[in-house]
Amino acid sequence: MCYETRNYLVWFVKLLNYVNKVKINIGCVLRHCD
Repeated sequence: MCYETRNYLVWFVKLLNYVNKVKINIGCVLRHCD
């Protein structure tokens, strides 16, 4: 149980990091378009 929860947390953190990178990339694209 604890091991599965830990794996879920690691996956969730990776997902958050990926979303942050996408947001940054979109922000850069919008700024360059202006």
